[in-house]
Amino acid sequence: MAKRKNIKKQIITSVQLQNIAIIFFIVMFIISMWFYKPYFFEKNPKNLRFIGLYYLRNNDYTNAVNAFKKAARINPTVMNRYYLGDSLIKLGRYDDGYRYLIEALDEEPKNRNIHLSIGDYYLANKKNEKALEYYKNAFNLGPNSKVYLKLGIYYYEIHDTQLAYENLVRSMDLEPDNLEIYPYLAEVYTRKGLFISAFESYEHYLNAKCAEGIPYSYLLSDEAEIIKDKMRELRDLAGEM
Repeated sequence: MAKRKNIKKQIITSVQLQNIAIIFFIVMFIISMWFYKPYFFEKNPKNLRFIGLYYLRNNDYTNAVNAFKKAARINPTVMNRYYLGDSLIKLGRYDDGYRYLIEALDEEPKNRNIHLSIGDYYLANKKNEKALEYYKNAFNLGPNSKVYLKLGIYYYEIHDTQLAYENLVRSMDLEPDNLEIYPYLAEVYTRKGLFISAFESYEHYLNAKCAEGIPYSYLLSDEAEIIKDKMRELRDLAGEM
């Protein structure tokens, strides 16, 4: 009986030691991560770029700018300056963004994405001819879904509905999962009087955005409310025909 108690005691002691060891290693890992965090995140431009791209995808342009600014300061590569310039333009700091983009373009004049972002700068500043010039530069370097999307947005903004439609459809054919296309396509369909197609484009966009995260959270967002209002209007317009 005493032997059994001793064995049991040894087992309990062994488990306790294992638990203590596990807790010790967890604590040491947390402490090491805390002290080395500046290296891994603040001093590593690759990590900073990934963080910036995450914020960019989620339309958090302020935090994207902060991440890309740190990355460009540590390692001022063409791509880091491009992402910083592009994020600044999306944030509305057009002149700051333009400066970084021009610097990047001087080093890589055949970078299609830089031409597109400079086109965005001119379009935002209502300099339509210059915007088209840079969008066409990107097209001449090799059209892809993004180029067609930018041209579609350009023609939408200057109210050339047919050319907007043609370019947006080309973009969608090449990259059907790019959700950015669908709200513009819906607006173009609305201008063309194709209310059912416009409704379906908004519906596709709304469902896909819900599938990306927590549905009810997105459905309560301001963007979702605006889209639902437009869908109701389109349903009414289609019913009147």
